[in-house]
Parts: sequence; structure tokens; C-alpha cells
Amino acid sequence: MGLFDFLFKVDETKKEYTRILQECDQALALNDKNPDLWKHKCYVLLILGRPQEAIEAGKIAVELAPNDSNMWEALSQSYSHGGEPQKVDECQKKAADLIEQKKEADRQRLKEEGSSKECCRCGVYVKENVRCIPCGGDYFCPNCFREHEKWAHWKPRIQDYY
Repeated sequence: MGLFDFLFKVDETKKEYTRILQECDQALALNDKNPDLWKHKCYVLLILGRPQEAIEAGKIAVELAPNDSNMWEALSQSYSHGGEPQKVDECQKKAADLIEQKKEADRQRLKEEGSSKECCRCGVYVKENVRCIPCGGDYFCPNCFREHEKWAHWKPRIQDYY
């Protein structure tokens, strides 16, 4: 790889994202009510260095799906690149609130379905949980237990170093 080959790579990447933006526009011409398409367009515009257009796409995504935290995250990123920190904080707070509401609704639904065992890490109610004996009997949902076991009880082996 030559000294200035990265310049050609940057140019190729820009061409690729320009093509993706065109595909987003074509898809939006067919269905402009899909918030995910607007979110994707928002991120592509950010990558291409066009934050004001990304903000507009993010606003449409939020307008179409006001209860989706992913749309608020995309708008937050747009405002961040557009230099509007006050609006970044507002969007991040809204996204966090929506995530917490969803978690609480999931907890309630699972509790009503008869899933009475609560994960000590994430608080989700599950039908079956896993008990960690080395930690003193904490109960985890399967997802949290895998993460817990990986970080809390991983033992290095010789083959891990070679």
C-alpha cells in the first residue's frame, strides 16, 4: 500500500455511501412512511458530512415513530454533528425514557404471564433463570448469565495465549 493510497480508499468509501443514499431515496420514493428508511438516510447523510440534511431526515423518522428510541438516537447523533448540544441532550433523554418504559412494560408483561423469577442484573422476569453458585447464589436470565460468566469467572488457559 502506497503512502497516499488511503486517499483513494476515502474516495471509494464516499462513492459507496453516495450510492447507498441514492438507494435510500429510491426506497423512500416507494414508501416515505417507513421510519427505518429515514433513520438509515439520516446516518448515511452524517457519514457523508451533511448534518443539516441528516437532522431533517431524523426529524421525519421521529415524527413517524415517536415511541421508538432508535429514531431519537439517530436524531441525537444528527444534532451532535450539527452542533446543537441542547437538542442532543433532549433527544438522548427522550430515548432513555423510552427504553426504560419498554423495559418496565416487558417486566410487567412477563410477570403477568407467570414468569416470576427476576434477573438480579437486568431486572427482567423470566420463566427459567440460572443460579451462579460461585457468586453466592445470584439468579440471572440466560443472556445476563453468559455475560456474567464471561467477565466474572473466565479463567485464562495456556492455549488462550498462543
